[in-house]
Amino acid sequence: GSIPQTLSGIENIKKIELYDNALTGQIPDSLFKWTPLTVLYLHWNSLTGTIPHNIGSAKKLQSLSLSGNKFQGNIPPSIGFLFKLEELWIWDCNISGTIPEDITALEQLRILELGSNNIVGTIPSSIGQLKNLEQLNIDQNGLTGSIPQSIGEILTLQTLLLGGNKFTGEIDSSICDLRKMFLEDLRANCANRSVPRVECACCTQCV
Repeated sequence: GSIPQTLSGIENIKKIELYDNALTGQIPDSLFKWTPLTVLYLHWNSLTGTIPHNIGSAKKLQSLSLSGNKFQGNIPPSIGFLFKLEELWIWDCNISGTIPEDITALEQLRILELGSNNIVGTIPSSIGQLKNLEQLNIDQNGLTGSIPQSIGEILTLQTLLLGGNKFTGEIDSSICDLRKMFLEDLRANCANRSVPRVECACCTQCV
């Protein structure tokens, strides 16, 4: 079945967990007009269409998971208005386009999962503004360019997955310094067989 439009008429619901239910169709725009909503889990369904452009209206959202669906289009820039968001999971969703720079305004973000999509372009240079980030996964996309030095400013980072992309250049020493702190898992396209490849003196795995 699909997500019923009538959900938006139910007041005071803070959590919607409809994951792994074989849901089809599109996400109703009305879901994001729901001001009390703090948690929305729609992962592991067969949802299609685009991610609603009014997603930024749900300003109390703290955790959003859309992974494992079959969307089209890109990540709406309005996602940058979800200032209370701590967890964002958009993994394996067939998403294309670029990583919107607006996403770097989400200063409470601890988990950012954008892996296994069709995202292209570069990593926003302002990614270092995410000072509370613990997990950053953007592997298995079509990203290019260099890996921003500003990632080295995210002192809380524990997992950094960059592999399966087309990065070039060298991973900055400031990022390698994070390995002396909390960063335990650092992967990039640094294997000799990778074309193109990035130079990495501190990666835990080259993929």
